Amino acid sequence: METAEEVGIPIPEIPIEHVEDYSGKMTLRLAPFVHMQASQFARQEGISLNQYVSNAVVSQNAVMSAAL
Repeated sequence: METAEEVGIPIPEIPIEHVEDYSGKMTLRLAPFVHMQASQFARQEGISLNQYVSNAVVSQNAVMSAAL
């Protein structure tokens, strides 16, 4: 960012939602089969189910953001 400012490239203001309003914890209900599949895929990847679900949400968020 310093280099951009030095050469005169404008840096747009990015509105940031109040992250402190979100704890990062949530309760999630899944169909038992979906839960089983996610657990199996997480195990195959060598990651926790929590990390697997987090990765899935991040991936879908990227798809949705790109569509905006």
